[in-house]
Amino acid sequence: MLLGHRRAAHRRCHSERSGAMSRNQLLAISKTRQSLIPRFPRDDRVVTDQSNLMNNFILQNNDDSPLDLYQYQGDKNLLLIFFRGAWCNVCKKQLIDVSRIMEELAAQRIKVLAISSDTKLKSSLLRTFLRLNFPVLSDADLAVIRAFGLETEDNGQSISKPAIFLVAPNHEIVYSYIGERHDDRLSAEEILNNVKISLNQKL
Repeated sequence: MLLGHRRAAHRRCHSERSGAMSRNQLLAISKTRQSLIPRFPRDDRVVTDQSNLMNNFILQNNDDSPLDLYQYQGDKNLLLIFFRGAWCNVCKKQLIDVSRIMEELAAQRIKVLAISSDTKLKSSLLRTFLRLNFPVLSDADLAVIRAFGLETEDNGQSISKPAIFLVAPNHEIVYSYIGERHDDRLSAEEILNNVKISLNQKL
């Protein structure tokens, strides 16, 4: 009886300790998320905080030279813009809007890079046509798009969801926004505001 009593007491003690750890862990996670996730005044937006490192990749630049992501980023922050394709009017508007705030982004030590599943020719033509002042790269085999978990379909064609990732100089993804609809994306002002918040939280 005494042995059974000790075993029961041990089980109760272990259960209480496990429960306390679980509550503490949940509280810590909740506080961390609340402090890291940027806020902005649109209830239908979904902002996800990422704490993982971004792997390097190499794609062909608009001048046919290989663009190594880590080399391109250097010691700056990097704003990665994934868009659906050159045929997407909402995408083109967002790229133009981002191009117009390049000075403000540069003041935050941010470089910009746009990626879609378009061919290299379409990507180059789009950059020229819109007079964009940042590279527009082709990920025709969707290797990078899949690595970021952004692959979706439109009329039977595999493309990228619209998304934005802010990457710190140590290659940590400190902010991300993934649209679930073709027109679900941030304005240039929202992008600028949220990257500023995210970078300030890193200081």
